[in-house]
Amino acid sequence: MSTFTRLRKEAKKEKYESEIYEGISYLRNLIVIERGKKMSTPWILEELADLQGAMQSHYLKLLHYVRINDKEEGMRIFSESMDTTIGADYGRLLLQWEEMEPHHWWETLKSYQTSIKEIKRTKQRKKDELLSDLIYLPVVINVMLVLINFIYVAYFIEQQKLLLWVFQ
Repeated sequence: MSTFTRLRKEAKKEKYESEIYEGISYLRNLIVIERGKKMSTPWILEELADLQGAMQSHYLKLLHYVRINDKEEGMRIFSESMDTTIGADYGRLLLQWEEMEPHHWWETLKSYQTSIKEIKRTKQRKKDELLSDLIYLPVVINVMLVLINFIYVAYFIEQQKLLLWVFQ
């Protein structure tokens, strides 16, 4: 796989994860607005599809499979198209929405949001650490070159003294 393809795929995954986070926030807002009313999976998927983003087509596909009562196939396609563990978990959450008790929705969404936040934070730390290492590397190389230069100069001066002594 080429570097460009890999980078594009990673950017797409990050976009999906960001929209999943936004979708969870939206669902939490819906819970507050609806005040514990029973919300169906198709209704939630329609609401999420109205958000207009990269996930819209995935929500609509999942909605299609929910309506034809083929949740397993919908979950498989949703997971494959997301290609992230967060996406697979999110799809499972959406499909099991009606099976959960309304008073558990808020806690479940909060835990998903917290775990996504931690994953994002970890990725950001790794990127920052890599960038720090890349910035620090030229400094270390410079210091090493200066030290090697001092050793070389000291050795050369000793060689010069020895040669001057031999040829005198």
